[in-house]
Amino acid sequence: MTIEQVIKAGESVPSTMGDIPVYVWILLGISILWVVLSLLTGNEFYLVLFFVCFAFGLHGALSIQSTISNERFAKWEEEYVIPYLDSLPLEKREVVFLKIETDLELPRDVYRYSEESLAIKKTPLTVSFKGNGVETYTDWVETHMELTDEEKPYIEFKRLKKDLGNGIDAGLYNEKVYLPESYTFTDIK
Repeated sequence: MTIEQVIKAGESVPSTMGDIPVYVWILLGISILWVVLSLLTGNEFYLVLFFVCFAFGLHGALSIQSTISNERFAKWEEEYVIPYLDSLPLEKREVVFLKIETDLELPRDVYRYSEESLAIKKTPLTVSFKGNGVETYTDWVETHMELTDEEKPYIEFKRLKKDLGNGIDAGLYNEKVYLPESYTFTDIK
């Protein structure tokens, strides 16, 4: 699968007005007639009733639309994004600087994190590593303290070179930092 195929498949994910069910369009038409009726008759009861009904109808329509979009995104992510990211080559680079970032906000990225993995394995880090020069990356990163003292720390990741759309941006994915067992984080704010 190519990146273009993933992007093309993702173009169907965003919701459009054409996806709103017919009954919502009917509700909107009736609502407009209701407003006209209440303005012509001067009866405020119809106007208040309109706003209540319209609010409930709009909430229902947006809930349905949100569910449809979420289902499309989940299907696209499962069938295209995850397999594509898994197919990317694993890169391994030597770590030259490492610092805990205590002020880093919790991630919102859908693909990279789950609450379980974040609570158990992820650490908010700034990592500098050798690549094309020295690259610096700040995010919640999976850490493994399993190297011997003689081994140099390194980072493994998969690099997405182009945005896929729908919030799946170019960058590093499946990042894992490997450190010696005896390593201690001393540069903590």
